[in-house]
Amino acid sequence: MQRRVTRKWRPRLAFVLFGALATMLALTGASYFALRLLVPQLGWIASVALIGAVLLGAASILAWLLSRLILRPVQALKAQAREGSDGALAPLEQYGTRELGEMGEAVLAMAVRLHGRVEDISTYADHITHELKTPLTTLAATAELLEEETLSARERADLHQKISQATARMQLLLSALQSYARATSAPSASEATPPQRTENASTLFQLSAQEYGLLAEAPAHIALPWSADVSAALFDQLASNAANHGASRIVLAPLTGAFTIADDGSGISEGNRHRVFDPFFTTRRARGGTGMGLAIVRRLLNVQGAEISLLPQKNGTKFRIDLPN
Repeated sequence: MQRRVTRKWRPRLAFVLFGALATMLALTGASYFALRLLVPQLGWIASVALIGAVLLGAASILAWLLSRLILRPVQALKAQAREGSDGALAPLEQYGTRELGEMGEAVLAMAVRLHGRVEDISTYADHITHELKTPLTTLAATAELLEEETLSARERADLHQKISQATARMQLLLSALQSYARATSAPSASEATPPQRTENASTLFQLSAQEYGLLAEAPAHIALPWSADVSAALFDQLASNAANHGASRIVLAPLTGAFTIADDGSGISEGNRHRVFDPFFTTRRARGGTGMGLAIVRRLLNVQGAEISLLPQKNGTKFRIDLPN
């Protein structure tokens, strides 16, 4: 989940600036009257020195306040943006004014998104190289064997079948990657104008379950704080995952600020629980699994400010989706 700026009371920037200007103008006017009162008693030089010391002290206090409320937060944000590491993802201790706090939250959100994109690119590079190596090797070896003139018709048919299987595998991987990219670039709930909602989420859940031959259980009405396209993609991926693991029933249950989706499939072993959301991780590789389904779900929800987690479940699989604040 994205780390947020702690909400504290802070003065507005306009109040700080106009307050400082008004204070200096008031002190300037007061110094004129003070000078007229003090000169007869202390003399010109002593009066000017005293009033100058008071003005210098007041200006120093105002400079300290402006530095703390404006200059220091801006410099801290600049230094944080230059870090280019996890330090750039941590909120500052204080942001001075309300407007600077809002700007800090925007910078933090941007840093989180950029950090996620960098991780995505690194993951793509590593996993695409690994996943596509096998079908590409198969294609290269098969093409070389097809050049042999001594091959029988049956052997050639087998080689053509291997080419078709390798091609289908590559198309499946590329399709999964495309879905993952779409999930990553989907507009977030905060960016949507106007804010979108899914009022018929139960209907979409039922349709996704029916598409994969599952019996669905859900409340008559549930609304979600993102678009219908996001909800449909979410339910479709989870229903597909349930069906691929032998489930016959899938259940959506609302909670306070969250909801759960559970199925009665084969479940996830304890050793694989911490890896189920990793891109390309699958226990069904021999049966065509790409390992991108749950990765797409997590990324889709993270873009919306939501979070998915795997709950302990004796039979089947149960996910909890926490809605954005």
